[in-house]
Amino acid sequence: METSIFYWALAGIAAALFFIFRLLFNLMRANAKLRRDCLELAGCLARQENDLAGVCAAGVNVDRLLMDHDQRLRACLERIESLQLSEQANHPYHAAIEKLRKGAKAQDLVTEFGLSLSEASLLARLHGSREDSGMV
Repeated sequence: METSIFYWALAGIAAALFFIFRLLFNLMRANAKLRRDCLELAGCLARQENDLAGVCAAGVNVDRLLMDHDQRLRACLERIESLQLSEQANHPYHAAIEKLRKGAKAQDLVTEFGLSLSEASLLARLHGSREDSGMV
């Protein structure tokens, strides 16, 4: 009877060793799969970092372009304003003539624009309404 217990004990130990080795084998396979997954994720992360670096570089380039366009736009606006001012300087009597067309009198021009009475009268005759110029 001692031998049968010994064989049963030996069979039990063999079965336990089999299950331990089977468990160890499964753990090694799972570990290998996790390593592959980890490498794949590291590759994905590296690609995303490269994509992000590209997007940042493009953003910096767009920012430079916007600043350049902003400077050009400001220069254009300054040029337009200077042209408008020079146009007004070339027509010093323009505002006074507009006032006359709206019905102002020669004396109003003297007061508002600092014209002499003779200048205001001449403008009133040339550009004023028919009643003011005596052409009725």
